[in-house]
Amino acid sequence: MSDQKFASQMEFLQTHADNFAKRANRLDVINGKLNDFEPMLDEIEKLTTEREEILKLNRDEKKFLVTMNEMVLRSTGEPISNGPLFQDHKQI
Repeated sequence: MSDQKFASQMEFLQTHADNFAKRANRLDVINGKLNDFEPMLDEIEKLTTEREEILKLNRDEKKFLVTMNEMVLRSTGEPISNGPLFQDHKQI
């Protein structure tokens, strides 16, 4: 095998080895950043879950209050907002 052909083959292999090493280094950087961000991601996930739970509770509560207001209005002719538990209540 000629020296020139051997050198060409070694250069070809070295190119692939260099590419592998660059990607391995990039993976190390990415893994370091992911480790740095992981606590924040956990916090985001917790807050998102809590927000969804609160939104659901508020939707359910709103439905309940609307239903109760309609019942009180049908029974008394006065909405809940005029009841004793609310700021616009009427004196009896």
